[in-house]
Amino acid sequence: MCGVKRLTFVVRGESTKISIETDPLTDRLALHQQIDQVFSVGGSEPKRIALGQTKVISATFTAKIDQDSDKAARTRTFDITTRSCALKYEGYDLLLRQMLMDSGIDVTGQPVPAMASSRDRLLEGLLATLSARLGCSSETAVYVGADECEGICELADALVDAGLLLPAEPAGALICDGCEQNCAMPSLSRRRRPGNPAGLSSSATSGDDIGRVSVEPPRLRRWMFSLPVLACALAKY
Repeated sequence: MCGVKRLTFVVRGESTKISIETDPLTDRLALHQQIDQVFSVGGSEPKRIALGQTKVISATFTAKIDQDSDKAARTRTFDITTRSCALKYEGYDLLLRQMLMDSGIDVTGQPVPAMASSRDRLLEGLLATLSARLGCSSETAVYVGADECEGICELADALVDAGLLLPAEPAGALICDGCEQNCAMPSLSRRRRPGNPAGLSSSATSGDDIGRVSVEPPRLRRWMFSLPVLACALAKY
């Protein structure tokens, strides 16, 4: 029998670390209950950190090993991170290490690329941003526009194909970049002009240079990220 005794989290973008420790050999659900008590796992709650804003940096496991019939069971406690595993390469430790490797938990024995590709880093940052927004929202879904998250336009089609995003209705307003004021312009109209086949423009209604600003149609794209969508996507794998 093997279970997680302690998890250590770090808050993204901060140096804050949070550790949660229980006894999995006594209650295998205790750790889940403690996580629900410590973190905000649903909507935004005062003085509670959203679980989506954290990541696990280390874990402590406890394994109960049944030996020969004439010997009492022994307990082995060990730590594991993304870079190291405290288990040895002999005896019962080797069996435990193989079990963790087969489960995909221990990746320290596998070759790790020196540096992740820029697309991988972009994807990780995008999913972290979407998860944080969803974790801080009182709703079960959040909407994101083409101008809101770095990499969303490049990765959206792949995420839609994977079932992690759903296309939503196009935006009805944009931040107008026609001048330095960056006003929110809710007025979008069609006006055909060279270089803008869809004929979309926003009406600038303030400032000295009142007029129309051309809008590229892809900027109006929006997507939905939600708990049901995420659950369905994870259920496929």
